[in-house]
Amino acid sequence: MVIGLPLSSFHPYLARMSYDHFRPPEHLSPTGKLLFRALCLVTFVVAMAGFSYFVLPLVAEYVSGPFSTWVGNVFFGPKV
Repeated sequence: MVIGLPLSSFHPYLARMSYDHFRPPEHLSPTGKLLFRALCLVTFVVAMAGFSYFVLPLVAEYVSGPFSTWVGNVFFGPKV
């Protein structure tokens, strides 16, 4: 829904674009569908763990540190 309108009435092609790409393929068996969902979940968990292990420390060092120093200086004055 976009601003109270059904998706298909907003733009006709948006209804076709709303396909669920993470839905298991129809040709898989029920066990295969379960394993597909489990693989998607494990992949997501590993990707988020890698992001938090490798990227977030860089953000903390190069973004959060300088930003907190700047905000501290603006509101509380420079440390003497």
